[in-house]
Amino acid sequence: MEENGTAINYNLSALFSFSNPGNNFQVSFNDIAAEPSYGGQKLGPDAGLPSFKLPSKKTMLVPMEVEGRQVLDGSVATMYAEDAGRGFFTIQVKLHVKEGDDSEDFLCTFQFPVPTESWPGTPNLFDGDECIPL
Repeated sequence: MEENGTAINYNLSALFSFSNPGNNFQVSFNDIAAEPSYGGQKLGPDAGLPSFKLPSKKTMLVPMEVEGRQVLDGSVATMYAEDAGRGFFTIQVKLHVKEGDDSEDFLCTFQFPVPTESWPGTPNLFDGDECIPL
């Protein structure tokens, strides 16, 4: 966070796991969009994820990478300071997934430890929970 406390620089990378447990059918995933947010405030534009076809009984990892600078509104800036004091940040990513003619939204939650002064900018790794349907 910058000294004036109103903007953050972020760099978020994640792998989303898609599975097709079905029998004998290939599933097409099209127009996948990821919308990361912090404290309910969107972080930059939606990240478009690649479209792909997933054979039956297979799993595929799909990467997402977003980075940028975001000016925080007052309540989110306060939340940022409180989270830094607790030692972790919670980032949510809303996934909009189009599968064939159907679409569904999911909410994925990630918690990351706060970088320390001795290791600023060090990547924080987290194995996230399952994404829940909205």
